[in-house]
Formats: sequence, C-alpha cells, structure tokens
Amino acid sequence: MMHCTRRFELAPLLLALLPLTDAFSATIHARSTLRRHDSHRIDTSFRSSQLPTSLSMTETPDDEEEETNDPFDNFIESMVDDIKSSSRQTQPMSKGKWKRKRYLWIQDVQNLIEKNDPKAVKKAEEMVKRIKKKYEHNEWFGDQEDMINMDQKAYNLWIHAIAKSNFEDAGRQAEEVLRRMRADNIPPNANTYTSIMDAYAKNHAPERAEELMFQWLEEMESGGGGGLPEQRASEVTCDTLLNAWAKQGTLEGAERAQLILYRLEEFQNEKLHPTTISYTTVMNAWARVGSTEGAEKAEALLRRMLKGDARDKKHRTPVPDTVAFNSAMDAWAKSGDPNAGVKAASILETMKAANETQGGIELDCHPDIITYNIVLSAWSHSGRADAAPQTEKIVQQMEKAAKSEDSDGATRPSTISYNTILHAWSKSDMDMALSRAEKVLNYMLKSGRKEIAPDAISFTCVMDAWAKSKEPHKAAKIRKMLDQMLHTYKTTRRPALKPCEIPFNTVLNACAFSSLGTSEEERREALQIAVATYKEIRQEGVEPTTVTYGNMIKCIANLVPQGEARTRMALQVFGKCCEEGKVGNLVWNEVRRAVPGYVLDKTCRLKKKSGNMELRDLPRQWKQKNRYDKNAPKSKRPEKPQKPKRSPNQVSIIETAGQSGRDI
Repeated sequence: MMHCTRRFELAPLLLALLPLTDAFSATIHARSTLRRHDSHRIDTSFRSSQLPTSLSMTETPDDEEEETNDPFDNFIESMVDDIKSSSRQTQPMSKGKWKRKRYLWIQDVQNLIEKNDPKAVKKAEEMVKRIKKKYEHNEWFGDQEDMINMDQKAYNLWIHAIAKSNFEDAGRQAEEVLRRMRADNIPPNANTYTSIMDAYAKNHAPERAEELMFQWLEEMESGGGGGLPEQRASEVTCDTLLNAWAKQGTLEGAERAQLILYRLEEFQNEKLHPTTISYTTVMNAWARVGSTEGAEKAEALLRRMLKGDARDKKHRTPVPDTVAFNSAMDAWAKSGDPNAGVKAASILETMKAANETQGGIELDCHPDIITYNIVLSAWSHSGRADAAPQTEKIVQQMEKAAKSEDSDGATRPSTISYNTILHAWSKSDMDMALSRAEKVLNYMLKSGRKEIAPDAISFTCVMDAWAKSKEPHKAAKIRKMLDQMLHTYKTTRRPALKPCEIPFNTVLNACAFSSLGTSEEERREALQIAVATYKEIRQEGVEPTTVTYGNMIKCIANLVPQGEARTRMALQVFGKCCEEGKVGNLVWNEVRRAVPGYVLDKTCRLKKKSGNMELRDLPRQWKQKNRYDKNAPKSKRPEKPQKPKRSPNQVSIIETAGQSGRDI
C-alpha cells in the first residue's frame, strides 16, 4: 500500500517537471490507473517554487509493508533525487535572448540618465545585480574575457549614472562602486576613472579627484594596473580632472589646474600626453578668475602652444585650434581690463597669421562668429570711452567681409554681435549714446534678417540707455519700448523675445528716478507707469524678484508724498515680498525710507527697532527665496566662488539697473 500511494503522489510531479516521452507517460498513466482502487489518501499539493523535503506517505502497520524491487519504483527514486538537486535552478536562456535582455537593461538605464531621472542610479544597481546573478547560475554565453568586459560595462554605466545624478555625495558613491568592482576582480578602465572625476568635479571636490587620478596613473606606470588603456580614454580622464579644478572659478583652482598640466607634461609618454583640450581647459580656468592676471596667464599658455613643436615625440606640445584662441581672448573679455579690447584684437590678428603653413605644420584656427563676438565683448566690457565706436567698426568689417565672394558666411554678424554694440552704447557716457543705440535697434528690426532679429536683451539694452539718460519723460519712453517688445513677442512668438523680469525692473527703476528735477506732472505720470508695470508683471507670466519689489518701493518713496497713502502702498508691497521670502538689502532699505519707523515696528512686530536692524536680523522666512541675499539659507542659494579684488587702476563696470537694482 505504501508503494502504491508513493507512486500516485509522484506521478503528477513527474508529468509537470520532467520532459518524459509519450511512451513513458503512458506507462505512468497505466500503472496509476491499475492501483487507483488501492489508494485511500493522496496528497497532490506541491509548492511551485521548491519541492518538499519529504514526500507524505500513508502510514501502514509494519506487518503490511512489503518489499519490492520494481524497476519503475527504482527509476522514480533516482529521478526524485535529481529533481531535488536541481529544483532551484532555472532553465538557461538562449544566447540571443540573453543579448536582447542585456541590451534592454542597458537602454533603460541610459534613457533614465538622459532624462536626468534620479531613478537611474537604482536601476543601474539592479542591472549589475541581475548580471551577476546570471553568472552564478552559469547562464553566461562566452569566454572569461567576455564576462569581465560585460561586468566592466555594467559597473561603468552605474558609476556614470551616479556622476550625472547631481547627488551631494556623488563622488563618494562612485568611489564605493569602484571598490566593489575591485572586490569582484573587475579591473577598472579609463572610462571608470573619467566618470569618478566627473562626479567629484560636480561635488566641488577636485582635491580627491586629483589624488585618485595620479594614484591610478602611478599604478599604470608601475604595471600594477595592467598597463595603460587606449590613448584617447586616458587623455579624456586627465582633461576631466583639469575641468574639475577649472570649474572652481577661483585663483587657486586655476593655479592648481596649471600645475597639473605641467605635471602631465613631465609624465607624458607615447600613450598619455596633454592635448589641445588640456591647454584650453586651463585657459578657461584662468578666464573664470576674471582678472588681468588670469588673462595674462591664459595668453601665455597660448603663446607656449604656438612656440611648441608638435613633431617632438618626446615632449609633444599640441598646436592651438580655434577654440584655444577663443579661450585666450575670452579671458581678456572677462578680465574687465581697460586694454581688454586691444589685447583681444591683437590675438585675433595672431590667429589670422597662424593659418599660414609654417614649418610643415598647418594650424586649423580660422576665426568664426564666436571669435568676433568675443572680441566685441572685450571692447564692450573694457569701459573705455571709444569702446562703443570700436564695436560698431568691427561689426561693419564683419558685414563687409560676409558680402565678399570668397566668404563662407562663417563670420556673418548675429544677434549677439549687435547686442554687444547696444550694450557698449548703454554703458557709454557719450552724448550720442542714446541715439546710436536706438538706430542700431531700428536697423535690427527693419533689416528682416533672421540672424540679427532683436531679442529681449536688445530691447533691454536700449531701455537701459534711456534709464541712464537725462531726457524728460524717459519713463514713458521706456514703457513704450517694453510695450513694443511685448507686442513683437505676441505676434512672432519667438522664444528669444519672451520677457523676463529685467525689462520690467528697468522700467520701475526709470520711474523711481523720474522724481529728480522733474515737474509734478511727470512724477504723476511716472507713478502711474510704475503701478501699471508692477501689476502687469504676473499677467505676463513673469515672477517678480527682490529687485522688482525694491524698485517698486523706491518708486513709492520717491513719487508719493509722505502720508497715509504712501505708508499703505509701501507696506502692501513689502508684505507681499515677505510672504514670498524675497526680502533683500534693497527692499529693506527702501521700506525703511518709505514707512515711518514706529509704524514699521508696530506692523512687523520685530524684536527691536527697525532702524537698528540689519538684513541678517530679519526673520529667515522673509528672505529664504532671495537669490541676491547673502544672508539667505545656504541650502536655498548656490555658493559662489570669491573672485580676487580688482586693483585700483582697473575700471569697474556698473551693472544694469534691471539686474541689480543699483542707482544709475
């Protein structure tokens, strides 16, 4: 009876799990049917995930047990053991199916990375775990080298996802994955270290990136890392490290980047040496410093590249290209030096001369539109009296060259070119500055050329020129220009004309200063324009800033006589500013000027008198969203690197009133 019951219990299991032949299945069915009348208890409940450790049997007295040597029973016993040993192993998939599954996993992670989805890191980690699980189940199709390469690609994609995640500890997480790679005996390559460098660069931790980089290079040099990888990958990794220091935007970062460049020159061999991108990255580091010293250092690197011999195999100095020349000129444009325009123009002439073949080496450094726009910017920000006329002269030369027969149109002026002229005239003290700015804008409007069609910056520059002038009814003129810009945007729907807060702030600032030496009629007109502009900002889909609120309170303080009306208007604007957390120095100073102290103390219920309070003493929630506030919470505003102080002989450029809210 026991053997009979045991067979009935195993028959369904064998039919479900074992690939039996038709004859064998028929045998099981026949023998089961013959013994069906003898069975009195059958348990057919089996778990889907695993077999039971012991099969249930109907217990019989000892005297009823019978010994049997049935071959079918022996076969059953052997197959049960095989099923138990392989119950947890899945059937291996085909090689083609595995490749498709692997491809889909990788694509899912890459798509999430491109979308900046924070789930990309978790998805990449799951992908690595799945691949490792396949190895454990011996479902890998290929040799050992292919398996290592697949592991390496998976880990590198994981690290790349971390580097693009913008996590605060992205560098630490990426290095933790590197340790797991080594623990799994997966050798990292140049792509691995490049992604880790990128992660540390975004975390503003170039020190650790540099330490890790040279540690790896020393391992490669000593042979401990299996030899250097391919040339291009190693160079990209080194350039990523240089970029990590360049992004600091400080004097220390630029100096450190240059020291690393010199170290790479000494370290260089046939497989690793600085490239043109390496030198250009260091030039950009000096340009970010924004000083005369930085511009001189960047130009010195360019001269060094020009003097170097690219045919020297031992110490190869790369030849400069267009980007390298542009970087050196950009350093002068950002320096604010009075001679920046002259220096940039000199580099441009050197660039043109370098196109000629010398010593068998031909430099690919043809000037493009970016080159000329940088030179224009250098003149515009130099602060020289002749800056604006010089920018017009350069653009006229560009227009003339673009009309020549041998021109390819690469240097044809763009909207940026003409905006630089407008910026230069808006900062000029010449009597004809306003009229010249208006003529340039009208030319852009009437030309019908899409490449020089005016944008929001074009209108804002002319509005700023009007705000700086002493012309009567300038507030009405600026408001008319704002209406023209809004009308042009609504008719053309050009994204470049979409208004921001700056032109609105410029109108408010012009209204505030219409109170100086003007008639009562003009002051009343300026107040009406200010109120209408303040109400219209949100209607146009623009978010007010602390400068917007500060300029509006300034209008109230300057244009409304002292009394209950001025106090009520100023407190209403100030209350809205506090509610949005955008109180800054400009707002706090102007509200104390517009509202009597005792009224402000009673209304705001401050701990001490408002006249003795600084911005840092105000409630934190009043200024938490103020991007211009130095006392705002650190988590709400990005930290900006400190730039070196300008020397006394340098010219400081006054900021646009619409951007900073400063008096002009």
